[in-house]
Amino acid sequence: MKKRFFTAVMAAFVIGNVLVGCSAEKEYAGININEPESEATQDSYLDIKPQYTLITDDYMYVVDENGDKVRGFFKADIIKAIGDEIKISYYLRLVTAFENIAICAYDEYGADEVKFYAYNCDTKEVVNFFNGKFYPSATDYYNGNVLIRYSDVEYSFTINEDLTYTENDPVNEDFFEILADYKIEKPQDRSNKGISVARTLDETGYLLVSAKDEDPNGGDSNRGYFMLKSDGSVTALPQIKGERVTIADYSRSGIIYETSKDWDFEKAYCLDTDTLEVKELPWEEQKTSLGINDGILYSCDNTESDVYMIDTYDYYAYDMASGEESKIFSTRSVPGSGYGLGRKGDFQMCGDNAFVLDVAGDKIKWLRVSYEDGNVSFTDIDCPVRDVTPLSYGTVEYEAESYVCPKCGKVVSKSYEEYPVIDESYSEHADEINNSLKELLTADDFYDYSDDDCDMHDYEEGLFDTHESLVWEMNVINDRFLTVDMSTYSMAVGGAHGYGTDYQVVYDLETGKRLKNEDIFRGDEEQFKTFIAEKTREYAANSDEDERSRFFSPDLDAIYDMAYEIASFENTNLEYYDDHLELVYLQYEIGPYAAGVFYIDISYEDFIGANTLTIE
Repeated sequence: MKKRFFTAVMAAFVIGNVLVGCSAEKEYAGININEPESEATQDSYLDIKPQYTLITDDYMYVVDENGDKVRGFFKADIIKAIGDEIKISYYLRLVTAFENIAICAYDEYGADEVKFYAYNCDTKEVVNFFNGKFYPSATDYYNGNVLIRYSDVEYSFTINEDLTYTENDPVNEDFFEILADYKIEKPQDRSNKGISVARTLDETGYLLVSAKDEDPNGGDSNRGYFMLKSDGSVTALPQIKGERVTIADYSRSGIIYETSKDWDFEKAYCLDTDTLEVKELPWEEQKTSLGINDGILYSCDNTESDVYMIDTYDYYAYDMASGEESKIFSTRSVPGSGYGLGRKGDFQMCGDNAFVLDVAGDKIKWLRVSYEDGNVSFTDIDCPVRDVTPLSYGTVEYEAESYVCPKCGKVVSKSYEEYPVIDESYSEHADEINNSLKELLTADDFYDYSDDDCDMHDYEEGLFDTHESLVWEMNVINDRFLTVDMSTYSMAVGGAHGYGTDYQVVYDLETGKRLKNEDIFRGDEEQFKTFIAEKTREYAANSDEDERSRFFSPDLDAIYDMAYEIASFENTNLEYYDDHLELVYLQYEIGPYAAGVFYIDISYEDFIGANTLTIE
């Protein structure tokens, strides 16, 4: 049963981030977009009504001017419709949408062009309507058209419900001739896709631009900023000055900018665009600007706690007219919901509405945030973006530790380790399973230190070795087998990069026993090694040249030998799912670090001669 997450008097809640799993099917299969029937008809399809998009890596929702959901899109559905043209799903980006049409851009790394697709979620059809030479500054849906902006042109396309389309004349061509002498400063990217010049001019009344001659040292102090209005008039803004200037956001109400000295935050200011007066913001430290709405600047900052990975983020509303700022709510990470608390993408503004991602029950969802007269409220608009499956089976607890060097007193390392606690309704052996999981998933030490190490602790204060272990997914297969998907990541100070692992543990709910590969595979270890090597070679043989090149050697016999040598009941990483299992090779196992992780699908029929997970 899902918990009712808010009460009428709550002004604070906990938040998790939207995570990208290794497989969209694994990570998001439980989400039901639950789309309402569109009220649009063919005659009113391109009726000019404001629509906005809430975007995460794998989900995109259209919301109307009232902040209510119109339609939802799942990236995996679009990838399936496009087909073989999408070689690496990560590079397909959801960029904008309207009614039942999603617009996506595919810019595979190293490719010569960016392909733009329109997808109809009702008919499941897709069309490639435009190819650009590189990724644009903005892709927007505005005034009935899809606008794609580059530095010197803003293309316009009318896309119909049947996916026929028309390329219109570029928007504001004369205006872009003036822009040739300037660099556009983007307003806050409220939906992670960029904002068109046409929309910015209509909603803001001007473009904030800077001179193209940049400081050769990378600073902004020598540029000079200007308001460029739609009539072509230019107003210089000498008020915006400092050793280094960063534009945080701007709107019809004003321009928010920050100054820094020697790369350290100094102050933040608001420039009134009517009076050209400057007010200093009450920010003692740098905050993240989240957008301006109706004269209110939203921002957030984080407060580090004594517990590694459990920070609190405070959200503020600053009245640009009165100069008063107030904290409106706070967030705190939820064990089991993943990384990324407090990013810009977790708070988006669409027209007159603001939205925040929240852990509600066993899902992460968009909630509409209303702030008026000092009061904040939250509305569930039925826009889920990820199942938090560990919270479907119980709770997730954690242990966190800090190691302080006894000689120099410096914090040398911090760790954070999660472990699930399943509800007793799932098994009469729940206590036994929970104790086993806690013992297995929390380690005593992850780095070894000696007294001699103290001489190495001369690095900057606040730097320390880190280790985190997170619970990502949980599942029960055939009402009997509990699977827990975990990951770890460790980073040592001074290292070129950290090292992570993905792995899964399996329990028999009927007995409380942890199952290992030898308990499931029907054969001896030699047969197991041969099977794993053959499946790895088969995967490589069926891969294209680019995929084959990820291995240490592209030679099939060498791949077989590598897989055979490292395979064992104890160390081979297999992950079990409802209708198949996956063989997982971590970095460095059969390919270099840069090759990433390998996932090889295996059928239960091939593995154990059955159509699902069973044990003898």
